[in-house]
Amino acid sequence: MAKRGPGSHLEIETKYDVDADVDLPDLSGLPDVDAVLGPTEHDLEATYVDTAELALAAAGVTLRRRTGGDDEGWHLKLPAGNGRHEEHRPLGGSADDVPPDLA
Repeated sequence: MAKRGPGSHLEIETKYDVDADVDLPDLSGLPDVDAVLGPTEHDLEATYVDTAELALAAAGVTLRRRTGGDDEGWHLKLPAGNGRHEEHRPLGGSADDVPPDLA
């Protein structure tokens, strides 16, 4: 497993879908909410890496290289209870050049 350091965090993601005409409540006053922002559009390109046998996917692990957006780079996501532990490394080389500590 990759070491945990400055490029890591615990990700707990919850997605909601509502009709476009629904008025959303003001969430800015909730505990641990840093900011409430409007939609932002990014042009992203992601390459997912796995073994020929799809061993990472079978274990619930995701390894990708993404360009564009605020967090472009390498992302390794490991199962962690009700969330996922995410390791992030900067871009470098191509999708064939997985950072050694994430490989």
